[in-house]
Amino acid sequence: MDFLSRLSSGSLVYSAIAVAMVLAWGIFILKLLNKRQRKERQKAKKLVSTLAIERYRSHSIMKSVKDAVITLHQDGTINTINPAAELLTGWTADKAIGMPYSMIVRVLDKNSGQVIADPSSKTREEGKKVVLSSDHYLLKRKGQDVPATITIHPVKDENRVTVGATVVLHTETGGADAKEKLNARDELTQLMRRSEFDSHVKTALNEARSQGTESALVCFDIDHFEQINAEFGRVAGDDILKQTATLLKKQIRKSDDLSRLGNDEFGLLLNNCKLDQAERITRAISKIVNTTPCRWMDRIIPISVCAGLTPININTTNTDPVAAAVSSCFVAKSEGVGKINIGNADTVADKTVKASEAEWIDRITYALQNDRFTLYKQTIQPLMKDESHRHYEILIRMLDAEDKIVPPLDFLSVAEQYSLMPAIDRWVVETTLNAQRAGEFGKGPKMHMCSINLSGQSLSEAGFKEFLLEQLNRHGVTPEKVCFEITESAVVECLHDAEQLIQEIKKIGCLFSLDDFGTGLSSFSYLKNLSVDFLKIDGSFVKDIATDPIDCAMVDSINHIGHVMGLQTIAEYAADKKIIQVLRTLRIDYAQGFGIARPEPLEFCLKKRAASKANVA
Repeated sequence: MDFLSRLSSGSLVYSAIAVAMVLAWGIFILKLLNKRQRKERQKAKKLVSTLAIERYRSHSIMKSVKDAVITLHQDGTINTINPAAELLTGWTADKAIGMPYSMIVRVLDKNSGQVIADPSSKTREEGKKVVLSSDHYLLKRKGQDVPATITIHPVKDENRVTVGATVVLHTETGGADAKEKLNARDELTQLMRRSEFDSHVKTALNEARSQGTESALVCFDIDHFEQINAEFGRVAGDDILKQTATLLKKQIRKSDDLSRLGNDEFGLLLNNCKLDQAERITRAISKIVNTTPCRWMDRIIPISVCAGLTPININTTNTDPVAAAVSSCFVAKSEGVGKINIGNADTVADKTVKASEAEWIDRITYALQNDRFTLYKQTIQPLMKDESHRHYEILIRMLDAEDKIVPPLDFLSVAEQYSLMPAIDRWVVETTLNAQRAGEFGKGPKMHMCSINLSGQSLSEAGFKEFLLEQLNRHGVTPEKVCFEITESAVVECLHDAEQLIQEIKKIGCLFSLDDFGTGLSSFSYLKNLSVDFLKIDGSFVKDIATDPIDCAMVDSINHIGHVMGLQTIAEYAADKKIIQVLRTLRIDYAQGFGIARPEPLEFCLKKRAASKANVA
């Protein structure tokens, strides 16, 4: 207190001493902090250097090991993938890193024939080691099966908390020559692998440019192969691939090279072969394949192929003729079953778009084979009757790798273009009837009707009518509670086939609805020739009905004609109360749209998905 009183009294000496003491302490503290900061910086620098060394060491080890090694983040996305894993899965590091593990590594149980959901989830969530024995197959990116033992180790931090996983995939080819064996021949068909085939194509291209030689490249793609897999199983599908490969090998010259490019794609390099001769060879081979049925057990399975042909000559500037042949084949597939397309490697239309479509084809096929579709329902509300007459339209959705919904607009156009709709329709029909039998839409007299969409491709597909009859009989549902929706555009394309199918299915009691009515120029002219029960008025006329008198008159006319013909009418795009009120005034029978109800997932599909995840866990 004496010191403070003197300081406050203004003593200059004590003031100077106080300032000096404060400065001294300040300098001491600053030196101490600087010393600590230097130590921390040195420590951090050393740590960074150590981490860099360890990272380099780990990277070198990952590159040198013969087994495939993949490391995962805690959320299941790829952190690193070594060259052996790139070769085995068919995914390069730049494509795989950051992708979900379940999309990169797909494992098939040989005994059950089922694809196993992400086995790393148990390791990442529970910190337990998982081992899948050698009776499992690894599905490569294009569906090629490789027997493998898979071991998944947890990665833990200093607190023993699981922060990721390390996956080791050991193939039965093991040893120093594993990579050489893996590259030599396709294990299923024993044809030349894609990497070796690409090398032969490159040689042919170089000789064409330097010596003026002429060759040609053909891509063959089995039509509706995904449907064969879906109907007869993967084992049958593999046998079909082997039979097709054997048949192709018998037709080619000794100088030609034949390879399996992907799941159901084959590449043929016609060495020293002019384009006109290559076209004759391609047509001859296609004719033989298309007229030679395959046999599976006691079943005869007819197959056909589409083919895309592209020349390799001195004028070829494209650096990837294989991609051009595949694109040419996609053009052929878009034209129908068993078609052949002749295209120049430099002018095959829009290869970027075709590559994107190829990815969607893979995704759709994978979704069909691995139950990655799901169903929604949307209420169709009676306007002139009580609630008991309510029914539902069934809507399809796709699930991505994270179980997020992929809207139908993203994939249905590709499915239609490449004739995948019949396989999708079959899945929807079977799943809907399963849900109906399980009570999704009520039971007994209180069961509500459900409407299932059918594509134009299915209407004209051989055997689809028999499939519908078999499914309806097998599931034992009440036929009067099942309605099939067909669009006006689909009917126009195959009017005769549509009417035949409608007549046969209606005999057992099912109903039919004509969707999107009014969009065609000849809508009314063929309506009287179709035995449908419901007329769905296209939403383009309904959405502005409350404000546009012309649209209102159009809807009124369609409704009147429908009633004269004994049909019940359904208005789509009933988005709000005003529209619904106008529809009631016009005495439309039913309304569907967001003003009634938004689409909601089927409980049956949700329970099925939950059960599947529980079984994996």
